[in-house]
Amino acid sequence: EAIGTGPSLLMNKLTPSLTGDNSLFISPTGSATILIAFLIPSLIAAVLTAFTTKSALERALYLLSSGVIVAAIAIGVFNILPGKPNSPVFLPYSASWEIAAENIKHPKAFLIGVGADNYVAAFSSYHPVTLNLGELWITRFTAARNYPLHLFTTSGLLGLSAWVFILFVLFKTGKQFASLTDTSKIALIALTATVIINLLLPPNPVLTATFVFFITIIASELKNSKGNQTSELILKFFAAKLVRSQTHQEAEEDKKPAKSELLPLVLGIPALLTALVLVFGVYRVAGADLLFQQSLIAAVQNDGTTTYDSQRLAIAANPFLSSYHRTYAATNLAIAGVIGAKEELSDTDRANITTLIQQAIRESKAAVQINPENPANWESLAITYRNLINVAEGAADWSTASYVEAIRRDPQNPSLRLELGGIYYQLQDYQNAIRLFSQAADLKPNWPNAHYNLANAYAGNNELQRAVATYDTVLQLIEPGSKDYQKALDEQNSLKAKLGQQATKPEDQEQTGQLQPPSPLPSPNPQTEPIQLDQSSAPPAGTGTGFSDLTASPTPSPSPTP
Repeated sequence: EAIGTGPSLLMNKLTPSLTGDNSLFISPTGSATILIAFLIPSLIAAVLTAFTTKSALERALYLLSSGVIVAAIAIGVFNILPGKPNSPVFLPYSASWEIAAENIKHPKAFLIGVGADNYVAAFSSYHPVTLNLGELWITRFTAARNYPLHLFTTSGLLGLSAWVFILFVLFKTGKQFASLTDTSKIALIALTATVIINLLLPPNPVLTATFVFFITIIASELKNSKGNQTSELILKFFAAKLVRSQTHQEAEEDKKPAKSELLPLVLGIPALLTALVLVFGVYRVAGADLLFQQSLIAAVQNDGTTTYDSQRLAIAANPFLSSYHRTYAATNLAIAGVIGAKEELSDTDRANITTLIQQAIRESKAAVQINPENPANWESLAITYRNLINVAEGAADWSTASYVEAIRRDPQNPSLRLELGGIYYQLQDYQNAIRLFSQAADLKPNWPNAHYNLANAYAGNNELQRAVATYDTVLQLIEPGSKDYQKALDEQNSLKAKLGQQATKPEDQEQTGQLQPPSPLPSPNPQTEPIQLDQSSAPPAGTGTGFSDLTASPTPSPSPTP
């Protein structure tokens, strides 16, 4: 771990494709927060081992290691302070509780949860609408605030009960602390720290592996030294038997000639093959992550070829991650746009544009098929189709249908309704645009851009008085004197002039503006023929027939803030 000097500079020189040329922080766990969570129990184990070992050399090495760990923790803490690039963002406890409580209303989810990797679906469906009033409103969280809440949401009562049972067994072991070996005591104390961290931080694979590691040490020590505290499952061909672990002396006394047993082979060989498959799978997943990381760095460096090839190889190595497919779809669209911007297109360019567009659709659909409950996948598909409106027949209908499915899975998200409303606005379907912009404003009443788009839609529908009144709301939510304020005020005064009303005095411009009208739809490229897409390019079947039954739950009205 480093902050731009020493190891980080060396890593940047040795592996620029992995760290980037200007990396200020490196971590073997991929996150400063996760690294700190791992290092704290490691530090406890190192310090306690230093004071229990009898060798002066070993004590010195452990203390030296502890000093290095302390330095790494200090650097990590510095990097996650508020305002720092690596400062973590966590889902609030209150929202995590509300999302977990929704499991109780659904028997299947209450028993087995929503799925190990599907927390984002639970968050999108059940997060409180009041979250929209804060800075986290645009974030889709993939984990609860702490491990127990996450476990109950994803694995239900069964998963949470299993974890609590493990803690109960460890608590019973801790009651006999004085009789444990030094190694068991150290592992138990470090494990306690790990459990406390699990109560404070969202889950992560590194902390879970640390938890299992210390449990394994404790179990191994108990088996070798305290036979009455552990048991072993002895499998034979026709029966299974649970027996108390024996001490070494007892084992020597009861030793008998070994007999050939068939069941251990029957079970052991498949277990070994399964382990080898898992190891190979982990290798492929890790390789895919490295390739995908390379593609992101290449994208920052505007290296389109490396970005495209790395993402393609990452998907080939791990085709089961929907985020890979979403990103690859966006890359295909971006490259198609670059080619289409040429002044003169060759036949090869036109063929490449068509291929890239078809690949973008295919990858977006693949993401939906991998996890249809993740609204981000439907949103990606909707954006892909939206980029083809006026370019490919049927794209507008397919885009709106995909947005509807995204909204059904993320009903409290005002951004999705604003995006869908923008399509209707550009198609001059102002009634539907007004409805969706109104819902976006209800979901996040302190969002100036939602009200601004609503005012535009009212104006487009020739409801000028409503448009003027909506502009009043916009002006209350933005800073007087800013560029945004001036922009909204000028547009309101233009409408007032049409109505014969007195204009409001403008303010001086000071700040950069953020108000954005609905994005224009893509214009057909005169150098290319309209793209013909068959029915296989249509979105997968969803759960609804339209957005007419979609409703928005309004949030409490806040005081006007920018």
